[in-house]
Amino acid sequence: EGVWVGVLSVLNIQPRNWTPTEVEAVQEVAERTWAAVERARAEGALSKSEEKYRSLFESIDEGVSTIEVYFDDQDKAIDFKVLDVNAAHAAMTGLGREVIGKRGREFIGELEQSMMERMGQVALTGQPIRFEEFVSGLGRWFEIYFARDGGSDSRRVITVYNNITERKQREANLRFLAEISADFAPLLGTEAIMQSVGSRLAQYLGLARCSFLVVDMDLDQIDCIYAWRREEAMGDLFGKHRISDFLSERGRQHYACGQLSVIDDAQISPLLDPSAHRLLDQLGVRSIVDVPYIKDGKWRFLLSVARSTAQKWHEDDIELVRQLAERIYFRVERARAEEALRASEVRLQALIAEAGEADKRKDEFLAMLAHELRNPLAAISNATQVMKHLTHDTATVHRPREVIERQLQHLTRLVDDLLDMSRLTWGKINLKQETVSLATVLQRAIEANRPLIDARGQQLTITLPPLAVQVAGDSTRLVQVFGNLLNNAAKYTETGGHIALHTAIVAEEAIIRVSDNGCGLSASLLPHVFELFTQAGRSLDRSQGGLGVGLALVHSLVKMHGGEVQAHSAGLGQGCEFVVRLPIVRIGDEVEHSLKVQASAQTSTVAPRLKVLVVEDNVDAAEMLVQFLRLDGDEVRLARDGLAALDEARDFQPQVVLCDLGLPGLNGFKVAEQLRQQPECQGILLVALSGYGRDEDRQQSRSAGFDHHLTKPVDPEELVALIEQRRLV
Repeated sequence: EGVWVGVLSVLNIQPRNWTPTEVEAVQEVAERTWAAVERARAEGALSKSEEKYRSLFESIDEGVSTIEVYFDDQDKAIDFKVLDVNAAHAAMTGLGREVIGKRGREFIGELEQSMMERMGQVALTGQPIRFEEFVSGLGRWFEIYFARDGGSDSRRVITVYNNITERKQREANLRFLAEISADFAPLLGTEAIMQSVGSRLAQYLGLARCSFLVVDMDLDQIDCIYAWRREEAMGDLFGKHRISDFLSERGRQHYACGQLSVIDDAQISPLLDPSAHRLLDQLGVRSIVDVPYIKDGKWRFLLSVARSTAQKWHEDDIELVRQLAERIYFRVERARAEEALRASEVRLQALIAEAGEADKRKDEFLAMLAHELRNPLAAISNATQVMKHLTHDTATVHRPREVIERQLQHLTRLVDDLLDMSRLTWGKINLKQETVSLATVLQRAIEANRPLIDARGQQLTITLPPLAVQVAGDSTRLVQVFGNLLNNAAKYTETGGHIALHTAIVAEEAIIRVSDNGCGLSASLLPHVFELFTQAGRSLDRSQGGLGVGLALVHSLVKMHGGEVQAHSAGLGQGCEFVVRLPIVRIGDEVEHSLKVQASAQTSTVAPRLKVLVVEDNVDAAEMLVQFLRLDGDEVRLARDGLAALDEARDFQPQVVLCDLGLPGLNGFKVAEQLRQQPECQGILLVALSGYGRDEDRQQSRSAGFDHHLTKPVDPEELVALIEQRRLV
């Protein structure tokens, strides 16, 4: 190629005239020698190249083979012949050099159609391809690379194999775990979980048995609560057994530590007691994987899977069982916790229902007690009002009447406080919101307690706010708050003591202080003074009286009005001070003036006599109420039961009906309903009189057709006010 690469030199010791024939001969020898040298060099280089190729070929850790692809008349690949394989080929495929020179159908059998199509495509086009394929004839998964060996006319293909069976198995195990975990996640109860898991796990791993056992080492007991078995497996493991019937002492220690146990052959395992061999044979168990679960340092559960033949367990299978056991144990624990929670909720609901029923019975008892107490109180109250209006009310009569009135008020307050506290406890008190004068509220509270304060000879100092200072709330309940505080001060202050009620306005807040120089509160009692049934030290004579609910009512009612109340005392014998803070709203004096003018106009109106029908079965209460109403000149008739009331109403045609609810025969609700249906009674004022004063009682009264519901003993002023309103109409 134009380059001097060598020389053949022929030498003679003496000068010589080379003839043309000699020169030609040398030239011929030179050419042939050079050709031989070139050929030898090429063969040497090829030999070295082949050695390097073979060395590389054999050193590759992937299975490599060279094959010749055979086609039919339609260029469809139908078979192949193995030309060469490397050392790793045997490890990857299980087929060594014995396959060289053989066709695929000879050592594989039925060839995978998809793989033959790819092989033929590479041989014809020269385009390499990489793919994953399960070769059923070898029972393995491979990652395969095909590339053509040679030019376009070559039908040789180089194949590179990677055995990915273990990876595929792990992926399949993970999918199985995910699917089976999702299936048993919503299940409740150990048995339901194991029924979902057992048969599927057994079929997936080719098991003879799958069991779930509860363990109690203290009792040397295992309890098989679930067991799946193949039909051909013998015997039954359900129920309770002794641990020592199965495990050796070494086995007990091994399991108690929570160590996973893999037994390839139960007949020779040191973990099993020799006496268990026969029993396991009867059960068709030979190789075992056991996963114990430890909780709080104790062996609690066991997941056991078994095959009927002695064999070495694959690591992937062992890991699958271990992971599944962990998930089962977690779900079982959660299921047990949920079961315990549901049971606890059922018990709680039962207790709540029981408590609710007890509270209902208590409320009904209190309501009935109030009703029974209020009936005689009503009779006494009516009698005192009649006595009050008698012209011959001498000093001899006046003093006993005052005592009766004062004790009557005390009894009424006790009944009302007890029922109100019950309503507050269950959130059944609704405030009638309105804007009221704080001074008016305080005056009403003072008037209600003035008889008790005067009777004890106590001095009361008062500082009231201007009439224009208004608070938002229920005037009746606010009067109750300050009435209770004044009543409390009077009861716990000695005769001749001092009580003060002072009011100050700071920013948008009214501060009302009720103080006394009475018995005071100890430091230990002070934090609990607003708790229900709390009282200062009780003496045997209970001279102060009360039930310990008044201050609890004050605290609750003040909070319902958006305010707060605090108690202060320097100690026993140092008196007390209660401070109430309420938010205020301010309105002008002209409104107060307007209200006074309206009140004045109303009181100056002259009204006619009324026809009043009293329906009451309590003889004393009825007679006293009738006599009291007649003092104002009204025409009053009496009916002692419901049917008599209807007859009397048709004949008398009253404008006002005062009707007791607990009547014999036809009750007061039915009387009201039927009166409302009579044309001559369409415009009458219907007032219910009852010892029952709960919100549901008042609602029932309104539904029956009553205009008002008054609890016994009826406040005479409230009753007179209702009648006067009807008189004006």
